[in-house]
Amino acid sequence: MRFLLTIIFVCLFSYVAFASDADKALALRKGVIQEFQKIDCFHIRYTEHRAEEGKTVEQVVDFDRGKIRKEHLPNKTFYGIKSIFLEDFIYIKHGPRQIDGVDLVDPKSTIAFGSDIYDPRVLCMDVAPNHTVRLETCLNTHQINRKFSVEKIILDGKTVNHVFWEGQNEVHGYSERIDYYIDEPSFRILKYSEIIPDRHYLIESKYTNPAFLPFPTKIKSVLKRGKDKEYVRFDRTITINEVEIKKSFPPETFTLKSLDLPLNTAVVDYRINRRLGYWDGEKLVDDYVHMSAQKAKELENQKKPSYLFRTFMMVLSVLMVLAGIIWKIIAVQKKKQKE
Repeated sequence: MRFLLTIIFVCLFSYVAFASDADKALALRKGVIQEFQKIDCFHIRYTEHRAEEGKTVEQVVDFDRGKIRKEHLPNKTFYGIKSIFLEDFIYIKHGPRQIDGVDLVDPKSTIAFGSDIYDPRVLCMDVAPNHTVRLETCLNTHQINRKFSVEKIILDGKTVNHVFWEGQNEVHGYSERIDYYIDEPSFRILKYSEIIPDRHYLIESKYTNPAFLPFPTKIKSVLKRGKDKEYVRFDRTITINEVEIKKSFPPETFTLKSLDLPLNTAVVDYRINRRLGYWDGEKLVDDYVHMSAQKAKELENQKKPSYLFRTFMMVLSVLMVLAGIIWKIIAVQKKKQKE
């Protein structure tokens, strides 16, 4: 009888300990989410370096309770993109010219993913964020069947919570391993790793500027692929340059007016494959706006920088090739003289 009671006690204790462990792990993950939920209206500016492409793009985002306006600033190799996410549709403006037009697309469409617009709060929790990712469902907080464990470990010289789970993916059936490293009581997520067959997602976040909290100062996101031999699919470093918490934005922030459209820019609704109208400087109108000679000249001047830039890059490329040839010839001649 005593032996039976001992077994029952041990089983009950193990169950309570397991339940407590899973509850603690869930509370830590929800704590991270709740810290970001405290800010739902903000302006942020950050630089994204894509090592696999050799490109660096500065991005500016205005976020107001789910509404998002994002601008990829133009540089020497990139014409820039402006986009607005309003839940039911996305405006996308490619390039600075009137002839580039504005696309109005369904968020579920393939075109929508080209806008590269998303909630910046998920940057340290999702390797490849897009507009479909919701803060509330990050860190597997919605996966109630996954019982995460938690342990204390040392990471970069500091004691942190290691929250982890390993098992079979409920949808696809493959094996999966997820690890989160969370500081307490700040609820900063320091590291995230997810391993599935032929893929390894890794995010590491550094917090060196208290003024940016809860955002990290720097985020390193890497995706490795391959079963037998891994290779880096993408490697991106995001550096936060500015964070400003807001109470609200001006009414036009999330409208076409905020895109600074040239006169007569066409807006096409690709959900119904129909042109909605032309921009007259304040609103969309049915007919093309006839311009004065002065307006026409201003519009033509808007096109010139793009043409001049392309011409400059072509000339520069030719000069670089010639310089390479000349350098090679000189090197060969010097080698012959030494011989």
